[in-house]
Amino acid sequence: MIPSERPRPRTAGPELLVLAHWEAFTTWLLECCGRWPRTVRFTLAQRLEDHALDVLELLVVARYQPRRRAQCLHDANLRLERMRLLLRVREGLPRRRRGRPHAPRLAPPRRPAQPRPRAPHRAAPLRSTGAGPMRRVGGLWPRVTAFDNLLSATGRAARGKREQAQVARVLADREPHVLALQRALVSERWRPGPMTSFVLHDPKPRTIAVAPFSDRVVHHAIIDVLEPVLDRRLVHATFACRRGKGTHAALDHVQALVRRHAWFLKMDVERFFASVPHAAVMQALVRIVKEGPLVRLVERIVTAGGRADAPGRGLPIGNLTSQWLANLVLGSLDRHVIEGMRISGYARYMDDFVLFADDRERLRAAREEVSDVLARLGLRPKASATMLAPTRSGLPFLGFVVFPGVRRVRPANRRRVLARWKRRLWQWRQGVIDEEALADGVRSMMAHLEHGTTRAWRQRCCAALEGRGPM
Repeated sequence: MIPSERPRPRTAGPELLVLAHWEAFTTWLLECCGRWPRTVRFTLAQRLEDHALDVLELLVVARYQPRRRAQCLHDANLRLERMRLLLRVREGLPRRRRGRPHAPRLAPPRRPAQPRPRAPHRAAPLRSTGAGPMRRVGGLWPRVTAFDNLLSATGRAARGKREQAQVARVLADREPHVLALQRALVSERWRPGPMTSFVLHDPKPRTIAVAPFSDRVVHHAIIDVLEPVLDRRLVHATFACRRGKGTHAALDHVQALVRRHAWFLKMDVERFFASVPHAAVMQALVRIVKEGPLVRLVERIVTAGGRADAPGRGLPIGNLTSQWLANLVLGSLDRHVIEGMRISGYARYMDDFVLFADDRERLRAAREEVSDVLARLGLRPKASATMLAPTRSGLPFLGFVVFPGVRRVRPANRRRVLARWKRRLWQWRQGVIDEEALADGVRSMMAHLEHGTTRAWRQRCCAALEGRGPM
C-alpha cells in the first residue's frame, strides 16, 4: 500500500525531506519554464525540465536502493551543475528592460480583424539545420591537413588494430607516411582506395564496408575537425555519434518523455544508409563548410562509397564519416519537428525517431508531414516499423521496451544476448579466450543490462557463470 499522505517535515527523515523539497522545486520549475518565450522554451527549458526530472528519479533510487546511493548522488550532482550552467545562460540572454521609459511611438491604424482560413498542419515550412540564420565556417582545411592532426588521426585509427599487417606497416614508418599523405591532400591528388565488404547478421543482414587504413586516417582527420562544427548544428534530442550522448542517454530521455505524454509515434527510415542521396549529403555540408577543397574531399569519399546498383545513393556503414554525414542529413527533420511542427516531445537515434504528444490525431497528422519531409530528402519511412500507440503499452526503442516505470529487454535482444553469452562461456571453457577476456565481456554485458529492469536476469547469469544453475 502506498501512503496517501507524505510524512510531515518534523517526523520525516532528511532523505524524505530532500525528496519532498526537490519535488516541490521541480513542480515550480516546470510551471516557470512553461511561461518562457518560445525562443528558449524548446531548448534551454526542455533541458532544464529533463535534468530536474532526472534528479528527482535519482533521489528516489538513492532513497530505496542504498547500494546505488553513492553513484546516484554523484549523477544527481552532475545534473545540478548542468542546471546551474543552463540557468546562467538563461540569465545572460537579453530581456526587455523594465522601469525605463520608452519613446512614444505613433501606432498605425488597426485593420479590422479578418478571419484566417485554417490551413492543414503540414503546411508548416521546412526548417534548416542550425539555429537561426546559418553562417558557413571557414579555416577548416588547414586544420584538416595539418601534420599534427594527421599524426594523431593515425594513432586513433590504429586503436585495437595494431596487430594487423597493414596497420603495422604504416606505424613502423609513421612520419614519412603522414608527410606523403599530407602532400597528397594539399595538392588534392588523394583518392579513396578500394573497400572490403562483408555481411553481418545482427539480427538482419547488414553490408559493412571497411576502407583501407590510410583512408581511415583521412576520415579521422576530417571528423576530428568537423565534429564540433557539426555537433553545434544538431538539436539536443539527437543522440547518435555525439560525445556525452549515446544509447543510454537516449533511453533516459525517452523514458522521461513517456512519463509526460499519453501517445507516441515511432518511425524509421527504410534502408537509410543504403538509400540516402549523395546530393542531400553534400547540400547539408555546403550549408556549413565554405572551403572548396574540404567539400571536394568529402565528396570524393561519399562518391567512392556509393552503391554500384544505384549511382548517387548510399553511404558505407563502416566509415566514420558516414555516421556523421547521415546524422547531419536528418538534422533538417529534427528542426522541422521541433520548430516547424512545435512538437516538444522528440528523440532520435540515427534513423530511429519518436514523436510524443497527448493528442492521437495530432500524431496522425504529424506522420503524414514527416513522410513529406523525408520525401524531400529523397528518403521514405519504413511502413512496418511505424507505430502509433499509447505510452502505457510500452515503446520499443534501442533494444528495450520503455514503460513509464520500467524498461524491459526486447525478446529478440534477449535471445541475442543469451546466445552471445553462451558462446563466450563456451570459448572460455574450450580455452579459446582467457579469463580476463571473459571478464571483460561479462562487465560489458552487465553494464548495458543495468540500464534496464534486469536484476533477476543478471543474477541468473552470474549464477550460471559460477555453475550454480542454468541461465
